[in-house]
Amino acid sequence: MSQDNQYKSREVAKRVTLKEIAGVTEFEQGEDKYSPKYANLPTGEQVNRVFFTGTVTSGVELAENFYKLTISQPDSSEIDVMGTEYTTPEAMDIIKQFASGELQAPKFVFVVGKPKEGNDDYPKPTIKPEYIRVVTPEEYRKCLAETVEHVTEREVTPEVEETIEEIKSKL
Repeated sequence: MSQDNQYKSREVAKRVTLKEIAGVTEFEQGEDKYSPKYANLPTGEQVNRVFFTGTVTSGVELAENFYKLTISQPDSSEIDVMGTEYTTPEAMDIIKQFASGELQAPKFVFVVGKPKEGNDDYPKPTIKPEYIRVVTPEEYRKCLAETVEHVTEREVTPEVEETIEEIKSKL
């Protein structure tokens, strides 16, 4: 791939559980400022974009143009999805609807986004959303079952294996 075209294509989102995202402890970036930043999953795999399904448990406005959705899965793992001025308009619209109460938690959602490194004020990884869609209970269960299939095809840590078993027991 030529240098000019190297950054024009998006990487496919990897289906993950929230437990896998929560287990990210290291992020790596390529050699220049335009290189993608990768999250190292507990399995050692690197991801730049993730896809997951979960239940929105809360939505709040933290400051002007700064919002947080908390999303959980059946094993009680959670991740915060942060909406800022740089969030896609479509995803930000959904986030604002939850924060304003127009959409009431709990609701099932699909999310595509980029894992973001924590900082001193907020040490755990978060998600910068690119796409959020509210889904039906049937779509949620089907997607969660497909995620379980995808994850079990990989080598996973014992913690993620426990998560998969717990999710399967609740489908």
